[in-house]
Parts: sequence; C-alpha cells; structure tokens
Amino acid sequence: MTEDEKKEFEEFLEWKAEKKRKEEENKAKQEEEERQVKANNQMPQVEDEKRMEFDNGQVPYSSNINDNKSNNPDGGTTSFPCAFVLLFSVIIFLFCICLLRDCSDNYKTTSNNTESTSNSEIDKDDSLATIAAAEKKSQDSLKRAKRIDLLKNTIKIKKAYH
Repeated sequence: MTEDEKKEFEEFLEWKAEKKRKEEENKAKQEEEERQVKANNQMPQVEDEKRMEFDNGQVPYSSNINDNKSNNPDGGTTSFPCAFVLLFSVIIFLFCICLLRDCSDNYKTTSNNTESTSNSEIDKDDSLATIAAAEKKSQDSLKRAKRIDLLKNTIKIKKAYH
C-alpha cells in the first residue's frame, strides 16, 4: 500500500468512527426521549392507581406530603377544604344558638310585662319598698364613711419598723 492509500484508509476509518459516534448519540437521544414519553404516559396511570387505592380505603403512599389532589372520581380538586366548611358550620350553629337564646329572653320579658300590668298594686308596694331600701343603704354608707373618718383622726398609727 502506498502512502496515499494509507491516508485514504485512515480518513475512512475516522469517518466511520465519527459516523458511529453520531449514531450512538442519536440513539441515546432517542432513548431518552422515549423514556420521557413513557414517564409522562405512566404518570396519569400512577395517579389513577393512587386514587384507586385511596378510594378503596387504603392510605396512598406519596413522597409529596403537600399533594392537594382530591379523591374525586372525576379527578377534579375540591373548591373548599373540609376544615373551612367545618369551621363555617360551627360558626353558623353558634349564631343560631345565640339567636334562640335572645328570642327566649325576649319571650320571658314580654311575659313578665303582662304579669306586671295585671298586678300593678303589688308593683307599687314593691317599688316603694325598693326605694326605701335604697335610701337606707345610702344612709348606712354615709354613717360608715363618717365613722372611718373619725377613726382616722383619733387613732395614730405607729410604723411597723423601727
């Protein structure tokens, strides 16, 4: 073989090696794309399997704790979390109880008013007695205040320490 033939042969080998590398790179790219396509196709299947397990009463395994997917068969998400619905219902329940309590208090006061109109003489006597009791209390408190002032002026308090 001559040197020209050797050079051509070496160039041919280099060309063949480059072609082989390009083919391997293309194969690797295609395999990677196929893996991604398979992974994308399998993701909905995995999610469906998780939903099926959750619907069967089993706890689904998930590495993502903050998964906000619902277990609805149609795959949609819920609009309100259960905690908010529960809190809202408790607030409404307490509001209803307060309203009922107010209504029952109003009913009692109206029934008392009807009784007071029928027993007006007894109420007049009671009101005079309450006025007299209030005056007596105020007089007692005034007497007590005067006694305290008198004691303050007459008794000298010594200091507890020397």
